[in-house]
Amino acid sequence: MKLKNNLFFILILFLFHSCEEKKNENLILPKQKVNETLLKFHQDRFSEPKLIEVTKNVTTAFAYEYSNFSFIEGKDGVIVIDGGWYQDASKSALEAYQKKTTKPIVAILYTHLHTDHFGGAQVFADATDEKIEVIAPKGWRNWINYSISPMRDMVARRALSQMGILLPEGEEGTVGAGIGKSPRMKGGTGLVVPTRTIAVKTEIEIAGVRLVLIPSPGDLTDNMMIWLPKEKVLFTGDVLGGTFPYIATVRFEIDRKPVDFIESIDRSLALEPRKLVSGHGRVLFEDEINEVLLSTRDVIQFMINQMDRLVNKGRTVDEIISELKLPEKLAKHPDLQAHYHRLEWIIKQMFIKRAGFFNTENDLVKLTNIEENKRFIALLGSEEKVLKHARTAFNNKDYRWASSLASKVLSVSANNAEALRIQNASFKAIAAITISAGERNYLLTKVKERVHKLDWNKILLANKLQTMSKVPNAKLMSLLSAKFKAEDAANTAMRIDFQIAKELFPYEIRNAILTDKMSEKKAAEVVLQLTHKTLVSIYSGQMSWEEAYESGTVTVLKGLVKAKIFFGLME
Repeated sequence: MKLKNNLFFILILFLFHSCEEKKNENLILPKQKVNETLLKFHQDRFSEPKLIEVTKNVTTAFAYEYSNFSFIEGKDGVIVIDGGWYQDASKSALEAYQKKTTKPIVAILYTHLHTDHFGGAQVFADATDEKIEVIAPKGWRNWINYSISPMRDMVARRALSQMGILLPEGEEGTVGAGIGKSPRMKGGTGLVVPTRTIAVKTEIEIAGVRLVLIPSPGDLTDNMMIWLPKEKVLFTGDVLGGTFPYIATVRFEIDRKPVDFIESIDRSLALEPRKLVSGHGRVLFEDEINEVLLSTRDVIQFMINQMDRLVNKGRTVDEIISELKLPEKLAKHPDLQAHYHRLEWIIKQMFIKRAGFFNTENDLVKLTNIEENKRFIALLGSEEKVLKHARTAFNNKDYRWASSLASKVLSVSANNAEALRIQNASFKAIAAITISAGERNYLLTKVKERVHKLDWNKILLANKLQTMSKVPNAKLMSLLSAKFKAEDAANTAMRIDFQIAKELFPYEIRNAILTDKMSEKKAAEVVLQLTHKTLVSIYSGQMSWEEAYESGTVTVLKGLVKAKIFFGLME
């Protein structure tokens, strides 16, 4: 009997270890670290920073970092076009340029106000003791306002991920950002506020240089092209980028429109430039300009026409991805490759802006993905059976399907270690073969986030504190509602007065919202006193309301009990 029991115990142990081995069986990792085509594209175009002499008096700082910026030498001063992203890169370019001329900087012209085009501009403003003119398209504040909206954190996380900013450079990390180098967070960023805005086509002269400023949309509606008629040099801003045009972005900027790009390309063609400097990508010279502009225009027109046609025919987004094929000449064009965004991503965003989430009637009745995944797992029998198929898919080099299967498990069991292992490996494998720098950077950043437990709030904190310190109290207060935890406030109602310096902001909690629209006139049940600096710290996540109260930087003048309830309702 004892022998039988021992044999039974050994058998159980064998089966247990067999199951454990099966569960944690090795994934066959690809030897390849990076797509050779993507690597060569970046090495050929962006490997070394250099000053490109566009004309005798026009110099472009190329591959110093993510975006291009330029210097125009006039009779008694230098005009700077855009400012780069981080100040160390802008400083390096300026130091190199000052070997060519010691004339002072007299003006900065922004093509548009994405951070990668103004972040380093303070370097140029600080390079002279003179008061300089700073010119921008009229609607330049629109992007600044969006960048301090409730969606700020989402956009910032996606931008840092897409550009590969948090990854090391090289084959274990980022090899670039598709339309330029992956920027390094060195030297900080800052805005030199425009002193003049341009709403219509305007001809000006600065330092003896004649310029024509042409408001013309690109990846922001508020984009301005700059034309030097004597030199026949055109600065387009972000109308071109040296890759498949970024007529949509996975960061999701709702105002970005493909037709805007066509409008600006048509204006560019009409000018017949002999030199063209875009916000990203290589500088174009002479006869190649017309061909690149036309090809870019044609591929955008193709995408618009075919998306309109296929959506109207009732095709789903997945069917369009399967059916839509670029014309061969455009598909093979060296300046239209999908090294930035994948074509599938562009299609998905264009579909959303035409048809929203509604692909078929089933989208109107279907269960949530989480509920469907629960039932999918039940159909297969267990999470482990789903993961077994995921491992098989991975080892068959079907990495996208392996990731999708792991994702189904993670949607219902977020901390499943094996699902995380498979998806992380899948992300790294896809990153190694994709031609899209954006896809590579997104995936490797997600893996780093999981493995190294990245704290996004800490990563974004310094920039948020810097940016929000310049935001008025009223705007900061309006942003608080997006941090209100409605799920915990179903039965809570109160009136709160916020005293910030000499300003009073009455708010009310009702129906699980925090609002400044009062339902009735009544005295505040809670009165809180704080400074602008404290409000910035709280909004930026440096401290919680509770921590601010305990440290004495928020004073409760009335209603301590209800004040603590409010503190608990705020993220």
